[in-house]
Amino acid sequence: MFNRENQHDVFDLFQKYPLAYGYKPLIAHMHTEILAAFAEAAANAPDFDDIGDLVYASSRSKDVVPRKCAWISTQVIGSGQARAIAVNQRILQRKASRRPGENGKMYVSPLVAALNCYGIVSELGWSEQVDRKLDPYICKESCTVDVLMFDATTTKAYVINAIGASQLQRINKSLLLGNAIPNLYAPTDRPLGNAYVPRRLARLTQLAAKAIRLACPDIEVIPLIMVVDEEQCSWFFQANRLPIEPVCAEERVCLDEFPIEESILSFVGGTGRMDVDLDKIPVHPPDNYLHALPVDRAIRPLMFLDRMVAEFESNMRDLTIWRASELHNVVRQHFNIAFARDIGRHDLEDCLRQSGWIQSPPFDRSRFYLAASGLALSRFVRQRFSQEGINLGPSVIHDMQRLVELEIAYRSKMSR
Repeated sequence: MFNRENQHDVFDLFQKYPLAYGYKPLIAHMHTEILAAFAEAAANAPDFDDIGDLVYASSRSKDVVPRKCAWISTQVIGSGQARAIAVNQRILQRKASRRPGENGKMYVSPLVAALNCYGIVSELGWSEQVDRKLDPYICKESCTVDVLMFDATTTKAYVINAIGASQLQRINKSLLLGNAIPNLYAPTDRPLGNAYVPRRLARLTQLAAKAIRLACPDIEVIPLIMVVDEEQCSWFFQANRLPIEPVCAEERVCLDEFPIEESILSFVGGTGRMDVDLDKIPVHPPDNYLHALPVDRAIRPLMFLDRMVAEFESNMRDLTIWRASELHNVVRQHFNIAFARDIGRHDLEDCLRQSGWIQSPPFDRSRFYLAASGLALSRFVRQRFSQEGINLGPSVIHDMQRLVELEIAYRSKMSR
């Protein structure tokens, strides 16, 4: 059975391949190992933790709660066709304005831009009305929303902020849990009781929903607070629906006062066991996985790799050198998503290049090209989502060899 330990060994194999190129006995052995890895990984879809391990240069536990909330929401919130189109993104982002009379104040919303990709027209002129219609609190750069879900079937948007179970327990000394410790609560037991969340979390969720409703009045916007279990714990959750107004003013907000939109209690059978496996998202067809999974910090880098691999497959004669802006535009257009430019910069520089999946030309760190290891990683993920009987291993070896040759030729040319 393919597991995370196997996956780390495979990643090391991909990274070492370009270094060993030219040593025929070693390369022949590596070819055998690569073929075996692809055969073993076939149709063995990765789960939440596997995807998180793919591109992270280091573990970032603070991303786990928003990502976990996005994976849960994708499967339980809405009509079943909803998608997490923005994960852990700012509500508003200040930009320099070139328009006369605005004194440099101009705000754009990455969340509204994500909705625009689905044909939702925004009517609010952020630069003119944000100070009059919205609380200035959400204009701060640190104000983010964990998950923005959009259900194209019902044209509903869900603004979701999450809180981890351990944080909830620190706030609530009288929190009523079930009897299944260390789980969030026993799935056959009652919902959470005496569950208080910080005012900032509830207020921010409501204000973000209000901002989106002002910008996009033709859609219904629903603010939710979701309690999720911690990393390496269960997938128990509870989502409570808040009103957009009035904005919560108490020091702590009790979730008991608001209706439950969805909880794990809806997904357990008579034995008390879960009927769904929330750490895996069903993808149909399998090749469509990047269009179905939440657009979170682990998936976006894979989107960049996918487009670089597609360009290589269409042109194997030359090594394509990309500007960051070119990659941003290609990813946005192909996957119909929107994200802030600084987030894309982080995906390219801190995730992909730092991990060795892409490289930069000598003396030019602002451009990027696909590394042979990155091509293998992208195909490997595709292999894990593939249908039975499809093995991408042989074609990967041929293309990795070609990419290494192109890189050697390019670096040789640049050193003259």
